[in-house]
Amino acid sequence: GKIYGQYVSDPFSFGLHFIPSVYQLDNEDYLLIYEIKPEISYTVNQQVSIWLSYSYASNDYRQEADDDRDGSTQELFLDVIYSLASDRGYVLAGVGYEDNTASEEQYDYNRVIFRAGGIFNLTGDLSMEVLGTHWSKEYKEDDDFDSTRYRISLTLTHPCYFDFLEIAVEYAHTNNDSNYNDDDFTRQLYGISLIATF
Repeated sequence: GKIYGQYVSDPFSFGLHFIPSVYQLDNEDYLLIYEIKPEISYTVNQQVSIWLSYSYASNDYRQEADDDRDGSTQELFLDVIYSLASDRGYVLAGVGYEDNTASEEQYDYNRVIFRAGGIFNLTGDLSMEVLGTHWSKEYKEDDDFDSTRYRISLTLTHPCYFDFLEIAVEYAHTNNDSNYNDDDFTRQLYGISLIATF
């Protein structure tokens, strides 16, 4: 779930997200995250807007063996958004920086993030979101350990019975390439969601 509020005062808008998340592994709680994310946007003109966001997340690993990874993550992100003519959607490009601090210093790392994509209004009420993200990760205590990750996702969204309810179908492909083989992986995700907006 996510709690979100926004205040608009042209040409600025201000938003605040609160996002609690629980991850499970083998039917047991693995990670509990509480994230708070303030953001501000500036509308340059009818086509271009700039978004700046900061997020702080507390990371609580639920298994005792992972307590040394407990800590926090801070992220600063800047996006530039270009709206397409005739309400056909928008495209975006952004860059971010993430700092992760754990109770055990060997798990501290920094990441530089690039992303690009867009949301496009297709025929009828169907919309499509495409997003590509690239992460470059370096551990603070181990200069030899770094990794690169990319993720490509595609989401189709359509209203479902009521104006406030939508159904979304998602596919995402993630690849992580590290100079340590244990950290290499490829993941494919298929999802279906119901989204209620009030």
